[in-house]
Amino acid sequence: MNIILEKVYANSPNILQNIMVTMFDVLMYSKRRGGAYKYWLGYHRKYWNAGKDELLREQKRRLNEFIEYASGNSDFYKARLKNIGRGEINQNQLKNIPYLTKRSLSVNVEKIRTVAHSKSYVAHTGGTTGISMTTYFTWDGIQERQAILDLFRAQYGYQLGIRIGWFSGKTLLSKTDIKKKRFWKTDYYHNIRYYSTFHTADKNLAYYIENINTYKPKYLSGFPSSVYEIANYGLKNELSIGYRIECFFPTSESITHEYLRTIKEFFKCEVADQYASAEGAPFIFQRIEDGKLHYYCLSGIIEVVEADGSNTIKGEMIVTSFTTKGTPLIRYQIGDRVTFDKTFNGYAHGGPIVQAIEGRINDYVYSEETGKINLGNISNCVKYVKGVKRFQIIQNKLDMIQVLVEADVTYTEIDEARFLKELKDRMGLAVDIEFRHVDHIPRESSGKYRIVKNNIAQ
Repeated sequence: MNIILEKVYANSPNILQNIMVTMFDVLMYSKRRGGAYKYWLGYHRKYWNAGKDELLREQKRRLNEFIEYASGNSDFYKARLKNIGRGEINQNQLKNIPYLTKRSLSVNVEKIRTVAHSKSYVAHTGGTTGISMTTYFTWDGIQERQAILDLFRAQYGYQLGIRIGWFSGKTLLSKTDIKKKRFWKTDYYHNIRYYSTFHTADKNLAYYIENINTYKPKYLSGFPSSVYEIANYGLKNELSIGYRIECFFPTSESITHEYLRTIKEFFKCEVADQYASAEGAPFIFQRIEDGKLHYYCLSGIIEVVEADGSNTIKGEMIVTSFTTKGTPLIRYQIGDRVTFDKTFNGYAHGGPIVQAIEGRINDYVYSEETGKINLGNISNCVKYVKGVKRFQIIQNKLDMIQVLVEADVTYTEIDEARFLKELKDRMGLAVDIEFRHVDHIPRESSGKYRIVKNNIAQ
């Protein structure tokens, strides 16, 4: 929304706000599913279960088409790719192209982009790695990404129009909403209820559960940390969802084992994980056929590299994304880590099996004694600690971390000693660990909640 519309929206009654949300969605979905959307839906449906050889041939064709487009339409890539040989290139030859860093993308985006602002979809990324930026998509690229997402969700029975509850960083509530304990807005045409992720304090969670039981969405989507908070509160307070939710689609955040266990237990639903990014990374999807994550290789190329740039199956992702012609991403250091299956198999379901999406480089805590400790390992520190509602680890130095703890009345010195021991077991004895008790751990401006804020991993 622009500034004038935001002011009109903020001063409108609830029913008019819902109408405005609906109208905005109608406009956006008509663009996302217009133009080339039907073509891309048919294209990806054709290849959805193709064999390895067919997928790799088509991936190579699309790679060369993408490289040619970028070198012909982007001033930045005209210079960067001028020494790349003409004719077909393969994935091994990609290594001759330097990495595109986040800083370089941010600084050079006006030279990189190939589409005018007025003819593009503009995406804004958050600053969770210290760098926020704007990227530009062609509408063709947006329509292809929407087609791929729709095919993924269709595996689990969802299509636009089926009732869904969405938990994302939309700031849609007024002061009146908060006073009336109304933490949602509704798109009545598409049957989408947007739940606020900024108001999931314990004092409000019973209202969320009550409304979910009233609205009865068949699906949930959005930030797993928000859905976890509701599920955890419901289990602790012996509340329940009085009907069957089909599936939860996590977005934007890593889903830890604790999140997964708690959400499944409370909502009694499937959880179908996925990976993408605001910048437009290739997709990783959980396929219904085997329940495993697969990198969908017709959305782009994912290289996995060690710190020295050598190939590995567990490491940093370097991405080349075919759907980013507006701001071409070629060998982009996206800042996320992944572990592939060691046999690199599974092409029958779109691409190789991914064992784990390990989250952002900044989702790790570093120790000189024990090395790098990932988000899942950190989240398990409170597995047997009572009374911790939320916690957040902040690391500004290698030899020191600060632990913010939001606890309830059952949290004792014994629990804190156990928490400290769990952290020491993972990080070693040389790290200074400081606990600080707070009433509330704030979310990021995007609405996301971060367990780890690593300020040395830039």
